[in-house]
Amino acid sequence: MSKRSSTILFVAGVVLLLLGLFLYLTWWFFLYGMIIIALGTVLVLVSRKSWLSKTLVVAAPVLFVAWSFSQSFAPSQTFLFPEGFSGRFIVVEGEPCGLADRKEDGRFIIEVPSSGIVILQRPARGGWVDDKFFIVGKDGVRSPITQSIAPLNAATIRPSVMLGGSGSVGGLMSDGSSSTESAEAINFSDYYVLTADSNASFYDQAFDDMMVRLVKECRAIR
Repeated sequence: MSKRSSTILFVAGVVLLLLGLFLYLTWWFFLYGMIIIALGTVLVLVSRKSWLSKTLVVAAPVLFVAWSFSQSFAPSQTFLFPEGFSGRFIVVEGEPCGLADRKEDGRFIIEVPSSGIVILQRPARGGWVDDKFFIVGKDGVRSPITQSIAPLNAATIRPSVMLGGSGSVGGLMSDGSSSTESAEAINFSDYYVLTADSNASFYDQAFDDMMVRLVKECRAIR
């Protein structure tokens, strides 16, 4: 390889690394960014520049992407439901008065009570979801249920779990207003266990009010 060809490869690799990093940071194109960063890394490494130069150029973007990607995964969670449970359930996170973490085989275990409201000490953390769901029979045997893909489709496998999303209930600010930025705000995640007679709806004011009441009671006895 000539010196000129080596320089072209090196410069092209650097350009691809920068472009890939930019796309990765835009999130919507992060996968394309990772592919372009990999291609840029190859071009830099096959050039005839010194290994010190190649390492310095490649290390920063590659290590940054590896670190940030590892942080993009939500905690692995296993949800356990009592036999016969159906309908909506909420997981409230970041409450010091809540349940302490419990783990099995590296996964957080969350036992959903019949009320459908779980309050955890662990702060909320978003990312790629790794959730598993089980119905626990009276004999203690766990039967897996799936995550619902098309919950309103009559052909959807049931029982299954539909993921709603994350939300917050605002708390009081010093000026008397209400905001989700308040230290008193309640952060939660919504789910729904679909069964043959389920009517999937996340809009149940009475259920929301009960959640707020239970969290306030929890905080009061802390």
